[in-house]
Amino acid sequence: MKKRGTELFCLLIFLGLIMCLALSSGFSSPLSVGEENYYALKVGGKITGYSTYKVREKKDYQEESVWVCKEKTLLKFVMSDKKTKTMEYETITYLNSNLTPRYYQLNFSQDTIKQELQTTFSQGQAHITLKTGEKIMKQDIPISGDTYLIDGNVFTHYIYLFKSFKLIPGEEKKISLLVPQAMKVFSVNLKVKEEKEKVTLGGREWESLVAVMKGDIFPEMIFWINSKGELLRLSLPSQNFT
Repeated sequence: MKKRGTELFCLLIFLGLIMCLALSSGFSSPLSVGEENYYALKVGGKITGYSTYKVREKKDYQEESVWVCKEKTLLKFVMSDKKTKTMEYETITYLNSNLTPRYYQLNFSQDTIKQELQTTFSQGQAHITLKTGEKIMKQDIPISGDTYLIDGNVFTHYIYLFKSFKLIPGEEKKISLLVPQAMKVFSVNLKVKEEKEKVTLGGREWESLVAVMKGDIFPEMIFWINSKGELLRLSLPSQNFT
């Protein structure tokens, strides 16, 4: 169920590293300052947390105009020893007019574990710095113009990219995904089904295109997207997330 203001949109998710996908030529609906959404996160049919984003402002950054977006994800899980594990992700993403990331910052916490990550982009490279306690790791990763980003458990990155890329029924293509926490770029196959499907959320029926993404070391993921480019649903069949 989607919440814009007071409406709730339940986005189904999977754990671990998940990545963003980019589609072909874009939808024209841009972000707007003040725009915000809340997503309830469900695993195995049970709500385990939430993910939010808000477009805070639009400003100049490295000689181009960017939207400054602030995101937060909170996940809680009961482990086999009956203890509850809480993971919290607070992030900032700068997006240019094409909703391409220009800067990314993550603060992650899980019990006593604290991590800080920063990614900048220049000269065809992503420059990643990860700090865990006193340990600092740095990695420069070559990227191309069709390499896209989402970080592990930062689900709202899907929202940004589906707002700017158009799905074409029957299209199949290879895309590259940058995952800063993994310090890697992954190649995956993206296929858009010919037939549309209907999705019911919050008592409302939506007609949607269906995109399937998978790679050699990447689990199959299924996405339902409405005519406005908004992500309605995400599924990971291998983990029984629907």
